[in-house]
Amino acid sequence: ALQSSFQVPFVTTNVYISRLDSPITAPLHTDRFDSFIMQTEGAKRWRIFDTSAAVPRWPVLDAGMSDRGKAGDVLYLEQVGPLLLDECLKCGEVVYLPRGFPHATSTFDTSSLSTTSCYSTSLTVSLLLESVGLTMDKVMRCAAGIHEGRNQLGQCFGAEEVLKSTPQHESMRATLPI
Repeated sequence: ALQSSFQVPFVTTNVYISRLDSPITAPLHTDRFDSFIMQTEGAKRWRIFDTSAAVPRWPVLDAGMSDRGKAGDVLYLEQVGPLLLDECLKCGEVVYLPRGFPHATSTFDTSSLSTTSCYSTSLTVSLLLESVGLTMDKVMRCAAGIHEGRNQLGQCFGAEEVLKSTPQHESMRATLPI
């Protein structure tokens, strides 16, 4: 269903579960896919950094470049660009993570934000947006759809509202330079 919705040949979904108040839930690393992350339970701190000469934008495995910070490779703060986002994602919130951007997660000092669980759970949908002619309105509709879901009739009112408002803001329909 996700492949059909995004009109791409490859989509993955992952669920990540971490204990609250863990200093590191994922060390600094990069991924080869664009991802939408929805926090479904508890909270998680996301630190997203810009790319740099040492960690170039859009690593592609086929071109001989691999993910950084995985499989024995250590990625250091000195190697990445400036901090772009330092946010604690709470239940129901969504963040878009572009392919190749260094990031790390933690649940340190988040137990006070969750009164119902001692876990942080997030759903990640990953795909290669490069193949879909990505526009800002598509990003916003995807985030609305992940957040809201569809009703019994297959409707997602948040995504429909974004679609209705974008003709007034034509620049949101320009293809993003990815």
